[in-house]
Amino acid sequence: MTTYYRLYVKFEGQNKFKALDLSKGTQVNNLIHATMIPACNVQKVAKMMYEQNPNLDWKITKIK
Repeated sequence: MTTYYRLYVKFEGQNKFKALDLSKGTQVNNLIHATMIPACNVQKVAKMMYEQNPNLDWKITKIK
């Protein structure tokens, strides 16, 4: 069984982390719209997002 993760980001001035919809490049309030990243790709995606935006706060969470 594959494990999935979500990528969260907090922009400057935000109090909370919000999940991302990578296909649209936006933060979402409803997790049904958030991108689910398979465990085999999570490190690649996280590295790519951090390299493009190193000044943002990033968080990766496992979907239970």
